[in-house]
Amino acid sequence: MRQVVLYGARVVLVTSIILYSGGLVASWGYGHFLTPTQAASFDTFTGLSRGGVSGSSGRRFQDHQCREYRGSGKLHAKAETPVRGKGKRCEKWVVITTINPPTETMKAIAKIEGWCLVLVFDRKTPEAAYTGLASDSLVLFTVRQQIEFMEELGLKSVELIPWNHFGRKNVGFLYAIAHGAAVIYDTDDDNIPLRAELGLGSTMVDLRSQERTVNIYNMFTEHKVWPRGFPLEDIHRNTEVTCCSRKDGGDRVWVHQFLAQHDPDVDAIYRLTSSLPLDFNTSRPGFSLPPTTYVPYNAQATLHRREAFFGLLLPITVHGRVSDIWRSYFTQKLLHLAGASVAFLPPLVRQDRNSHDYLADLDSEVPLYMKAGQLVAFLQAWTPPRPDMDPQEIVFQLAVDMYQHCYWEEGDVTLVGAWLSDLSSLGYSLPPMAGVQDQPPCNQVPC
Repeated sequence: MRQVVLYGARVVLVTSIILYSGGLVASWGYGHFLTPTQAASFDTFTGLSRGGVSGSSGRRFQDHQCREYRGSGKLHAKAETPVRGKGKRCEKWVVITTINPPTETMKAIAKIEGWCLVLVFDRKTPEAAYTGLASDSLVLFTVRQQIEFMEELGLKSVELIPWNHFGRKNVGFLYAIAHGAAVIYDTDDDNIPLRAELGLGSTMVDLRSQERTVNIYNMFTEHKVWPRGFPLEDIHRNTEVTCCSRKDGGDRVWVHQFLAQHDPDVDAIYRLTSSLPLDFNTSRPGFSLPPTTYVPYNAQATLHRREAFFGLLLPITVHGRVSDIWRSYFTQKLLHLAGASVAFLPPLVRQDRNSHDYLADLDSEVPLYMKAGQLVAFLQAWTPPRPDMDPQEIVFQLAVDMYQHCYWEEGDVTLVGAWLSDLSSLGYSLPPMAGVQDQPPCNQVPC
């Protein structure tokens, strides 16, 4: 019976993608790549073929420059006098955006000692439901307060972020930065902490691999499972890894992604064809990634150190199921140029996932299925076009090239420029990005 159900689910998946592409032939299988002159036959938003028959298979999106950016390349001058937000200042902030009444996650986090929580409301958020949720460390960032915050501090990026959108979380990031943040924990309203602390002192080892991607879930479970946004063409790749002791104690690990128990972050293909719940091994160490190796991380249980605040920005011209994944890939390239890395650590939260329609999730995740592998290839090959570019120019140029290669739309280029201006206004300086550094000799330890 289970085989029949799985077969039916796979038929639904393929049918959904065919319908998504306008009822014409498409496939995520190993069809031939298109040349740039054939770009018009592909949908730039999804990466799906617009039709046509190619032998016994479909056609795949291939990375190339598909269009030219004609907007302004001028960045705003760096602020001479940084602005500061009014209100309580904390070094450690949690940022959540929500359209729901108070959840157990919010109540639990509000009680964690030493952390402040900013709840970013949207127009759909039931403000009246929060009258009983009060704490000295809690900020209820209402719609009115967000508008006042934007106007008082003159924040350009906030004007660009639509309401009723996942990207409202960006306003919360700016609020935390404006109120003294040295570390920001990015999470959702359905990810409940497993303990009454958000650890920064986790044990880590270096993961070494020659592959472009590593299925990091394999380090925490024997189940066949992969993170949302992981290139589908790499799922069955046998990857050899080596583990090495860290010599810097984790000082160059600027982003910490914690896994989630029970209902981990997986894509709609996995949810429709496999079983949940799933729990990971909690006794494993954390694994920091080598430069040029990419693994998608999410916006559900992720710590960003101050050095990586430039990489908090969530794109707004792609779907929310794509936004945090594209952010992670974009940021990893910049971390590599800064000589820093990302680490994946044992579960910190249990996700009791809000209700989702898996086929609707599938629809929104199509760009991940069609483009993630090509995006990784693009980022591996990308270098700043001039050796004298400062970090702001490098970040902006990569945003431009992401647009020119059809990974997001022009609105996100404009947003990145405004975000960089706002960071400068708040007194934040980007770290140097001198290029990918050689890895130190490996003192091998068990994985």
